[in-house]
Amino acid sequence: MAPPESGAGAWYDRSTYSTPIHRKNSNRIMSESQLLLTPTEASHKLSVSKSTIYRLVRTGDLTPVKVLSASRFRASDLQNYVDSLSQDGDDV
Repeated sequence: MAPPESGAGAWYDRSTYSTPIHRKNSNRIMSESQLLLTPTEASHKLSVSKSTIYRLVRTGDLTPVKVLSASRFRASDLQNYVDSLSQDGDDV
């Protein structure tokens, strides 16, 4: 199919493509059943910065798992960390 002669940015017919294009940094909605999270996803789930996630790793509060060369965090570990905060925070 030849590209149209006119129309800014309309160089192909969108109706011929049935599969959406996924970008690497697209905004994904984390499902509750997601087992492993990226550091960015973990930071969003805990409502903290990515630096805080790395600080929690350094202090031993969170332990990443390796998937090939990528670091991921278990959703259950994040929940356990939050649960430990509520127990520690009872003294406040």
